[in-house]
Amino acid sequence: MASYVNKQAQYARMLAADGTALTETAGALDVNLASGSLAVSIDQSTDSVQIYGNDGGANRAILTDAAGHLQVDVLIADLPSGAATESSLASVDGKLPASIGQKAKAASLAVTLASDEDDVNIAAAQLPASLGAAAPGASLSVVQDTTGGWSVDSTLQNVPVAGSQNNAWNNASPAINGTSTAIDCQYSKEVDVFGKNTTGDGVLTLQLSQDNVTYYDSAYSVNVSAATDFHGHFCLGARYVRLKSSVGMTALYATVAAKA
Repeated sequence: MASYVNKQAQYARMLAADGTALTETAGALDVNLASGSLAVSIDQSTDSVQIYGNDGGANRAILTDAAGHLQVDVLIADLPSGAATESSLASVDGKLPASIGQKAKAASLAVTLASDEDDVNIAAAQLPASLGAAAPGASLSVVQDTTGGWSVDSTLQNVPVAGSQNNAWNNASPAINGTSTAIDCQYSKEVDVFGKNTTGDGVLTLQLSQDNVTYYDSAYSVNVSAATDFHGHFCLGARYVRLKSSVGMTALYATVAAKA
């Protein structure tokens, strides 16, 4: 390699052994290694090396994020067989209610109990009044059979009993067509009327009602004699029962008792 110095222009020209001038780029000498390798020391705080990848047609710079993680974009990803897709997930989402809480039938989800689920007991206190929530000690057992059908065991834990001693009249003096206290005989078809009249003979007619507002005379009655005990047994379907006196009486005791 030869070199020449131009003192007036203050530059040097370097030649290869064959007389070819060495080249530079932006003030840096261009160097090609004929063989072997060149060890390069890079300081990460001041130096960097650009790495490229080829996309099949051109070299592209490989990028990292601020933390130095390699950025990878997944363009196509094959799902395993049977995996949920965006369309199937949207279909499922469309069947779910928009919010939690009680809904109308059309907006509700069906719920199925397990085939080996225990009996579901419904206490009377949990039923509407019209279905007998007031019945003492009564409950229903709801059971699902092996075919998925439902059955209700209406056996009552305790037989409903209505009435207490002298609940209709207690030492009362009803006038002609006077009426007694009404007794709720719901769930009780066997009704007994009994008591004692101290003075006066007459007839006690059973009046019936379903709403405890409007009462009607029935074909059932009990004959009452002075200073004599009386009793009558009836099979009724009405909910409310009261007594009506045909004459004025004094010191009248009367009980209306009923059970299923």
